[in-house]
Amino acid sequence: MICEAEKLSETSLAKRTRGHIYGLDGLRALAIIGVTLFHMFPYTIKGGYLGVSLFFIITGYLLAVTSERGKNSGTYRVASYYLKRIKRIYPALLIVLVVSAGIYFVLERHVLDGFRPEFLSIVFGYNNWWQIAQNADYFTKITNASPFTHMWFLAIEIQYYVVWPLIFAIFLLLERIKGTKAAFLFLLIVTVVSAVITPIMYRPDNDVTRLYYGTDTRMYALTFGAIIGFAQNRNLLIRLPKGVAKIVGIPLFAVMIVVTVIAYVLLDGQYGFTYRGGMLLMTLLFGILLLLVTDRRLSLGKWLEAKPLVWIGAHSYEIYLWQYPIIFLFMYKRWDNTAAGPILEAILIVVLAWWLHWLTGVLLARKIPEKVFVMDLWKRIVLLAAAALTALCLVLGVIGITTAEKEKFAEKDELAAVLEQNQQMLQENQQQTDDSSAVSETAQPTPPATPAATVQPLAQEDLLYGDASLENAAEVSDTEVLMIGDSIMLDSSPQIKEELPDCYIDAVQSRQLYDTPEVARELINDGHLYKTVVISLGTNAPLTEEDVRELLDVFDSETSIFWVNLFGRTVLWEEEANQLLLDMAEEYPNLTIINWCDLIKPHVEEWLWGDREHPNPDGAKVLATLIREDIEVCMSKQGHAPAYFPQAEDSSVTDEDGE
Repeated sequence: MICEAEKLSETSLAKRTRGHIYGLDGLRALAIIGVTLFHMFPYTIKGGYLGVSLFFIITGYLLAVTSERGKNSGTYRVASYYLKRIKRIYPALLIVLVVSAGIYFVLERHVLDGFRPEFLSIVFGYNNWWQIAQNADYFTKITNASPFTHMWFLAIEIQYYVVWPLIFAIFLLLERIKGTKAAFLFLLIVTVVSAVITPIMYRPDNDVTRLYYGTDTRMYALTFGAIIGFAQNRNLLIRLPKGVAKIVGIPLFAVMIVVTVIAYVLLDGQYGFTYRGGMLLMTLLFGILLLLVTDRRLSLGKWLEAKPLVWIGAHSYEIYLWQYPIIFLFMYKRWDNTAAGPILEAILIVVLAWWLHWLTGVLLARKIPEKVFVMDLWKRIVLLAAAALTALCLVLGVIGITTAEKEKFAEKDELAAVLEQNQQMLQENQQQTDDSSAVSETAQPTPPATPAATVQPLAQEDLLYGDASLENAAEVSDTEVLMIGDSIMLDSSPQIKEELPDCYIDAVQSRQLYDTPEVARELINDGHLYKTVVISLGTNAPLTEEDVRELLDVFDSETSIFWVNLFGRTVLWEEEANQLLLDMAEEYPNLTIINWCDLIKPHVEEWLWGDREHPNPDGAKVLATLIREDIEVCMSKQGHAPAYFPQAEDSSVTDEDGE
């Protein structure tokens, strides 16, 4: 990517044997813009991740072109090749890792917990496989959100750099012994084998992390770029007459740019089509785009030589390194929820990328540029302040990394045991309920409802946590309640059963919203069609309007639905998801939102496990009480007396403002 595209001095100014390679910085700009916008606006620029495939092709292409140029000139040396990559990659990488650690050490120290293994995986180039291993375990996955998640890409690049001299040597050897066709057949076989792994292995119900991060599943883009580079050097590509090439090439170039922009917006990484061939198709299109841009007869590369594009492309490595630590910090602190948030993110990324580019250049040159000494005084002061701040962050980063907790989530095993125990309890309860001829035979006797005229709406002072302003258009019950949720509800299920003894709970770990409509239909078919449904979903993946609507439409308008909104320090889509639920409540009068998010925010350390997402026993009691009270509020407004009346003073947990 960015790495092999070896800086402005070696890319846009690089010389092929027949001239300047125009447009490569522009292509890298197109790629890094897509990736950055995807990280900043994942619900809008859904396909921006495709920029990674474009980076891979450029890397493969440039390695082939520059290596062969070095061989032809007699300057190619494996040791020099590795030294050049080390100098290009590691000064900037280490600065970003340690400075970012220093920033998080000051602002959100616990983010560094468990960072040392991740740090080593990044530095030694196996971060993609490290992340795949983390996602194999649910409890590690839910706590493993990191400012450095994007480093999987750099790991694949590093691995390819390591094996490239061997690939290059095999290609040259085959070409010399067996001929050019055999050499290209070798690369073609590697490319095809890598390309078909993802469509073959993809399963809609499986996590796609292995397919997306795997070196074997992404290598085809790199070797495809190498094929283009080698073929171009040997004039093996079909060459139309210049006039015909311009007539065909220029419109095709415009179409490729438009298709890329459309794909950036529409090709969601959650779509099955993406893994069944969509990503492969876009890689082929990027290859065509690269061919068009590097065809000197068309001069299309000059169209991508606009100064802003050249600057972005030349700084693409630094932009890539900095973008996610900044974006993650803004999301984690919820600073991106304002209109100015994304603008500040972009400014910070650009400024830090420029500073990193300049600083690494100075460090590698081992001297300060002479122009610094003739700068205006205020500019020298700014540079000195930036250098001092960088040094301070480096020191703090070293302290943060070395003193951070060994594990990101020390209570992981305890939470796992709780969830396993609760799952077993729910299965036993469900079996008992399903085996009953009538639910009422095993349920706690329900007190007769108080006549409607004597039921008064609950005031806020009568509630521990509930919201007295809530309403629901459908009839609400606290004795006929179906609960559907993920691990948040599973974690709180014993406490929920204490508050609402007659409820039926169906909650499992890692439940996805898009799988839940079928679960709900099966529950209804099994006889669990209750007046009231409580849903707690959304922490495992972003909510979409389509999925929310599909689940709500499983139930008729006579069913009152309560949805517990989202909270989690690592649930980075929390704000968007909660706003979507509020919008849905405006459209569905039988939908009421239980505001867990605002209640828990001031009590993260008290009421949540160390993952800052799942309620601990105290927090589970609070959540269960909140659910019951919000149901009772709606019942009282409908003139129904709640069946259960736990007193606030009897609760084992009270809010700071509780009675």
